[in-house]
Amino acid sequence: MKINRDEVATLTPKQKKFCLEYVRTANASEAYRLAYDASNMKQTTVNEKASLLLKEDKIRTRVAELQEEAQERTGVHIDDTVKELAKIGFHDVRKLYNEDGTLKQPHELDSDTSSAIAEISVRQVRIDEETTADIIKYKFANKEGALDKLMKHLGGYDKDNAQKITSIVVRVEE
Repeated sequence: MKINRDEVATLTPKQKKFCLEYVRTANASEAYRLAYDASNMKQTTVNEKASLLLKEDKIRTRVAELQEEAQERTGVHIDDTVKELAKIGFHDVRKLYNEDGTLKQPHELDSDTSSAIAEISVRQVRIDEETTADIIKYKFANKEGALDKLMKHLGGYDKDNAQKITSIVVRVEE
């Protein structure tokens, strides 16, 4: 459903703040707490109210506008992020090694493998009076976490979430 600008313009100040905070935090409940007085509310109430706000067409439209503005302003787009998550999720540890089985130096790694690495530790050790060697330790980013984020983004869990719920009917005879 397409919402016109006039309807988006009818957002209250609190709804506008909710939209801004949602784009900033990516957390509807947190955005609700920041935009509304939720100090006396239970967490479940906050979650429900935030969820209801996100179901409103004019809220979703404003959030989409703000996200687009943020992407243009930062030069970072969702597709870029998904590509980086894919590099982490599908990295191949074999790319750390040369043909002869020796570990590659950081500058020898291809860009996809480098993108999947969260940390590199280098320690220099002395072999003898004239020789030193570098011990390199690569730590990859969380592969499982990246794959989970990709699945959520791409709707990979939708089928599981939409499973039919079996109803149990109980007859009460009088």
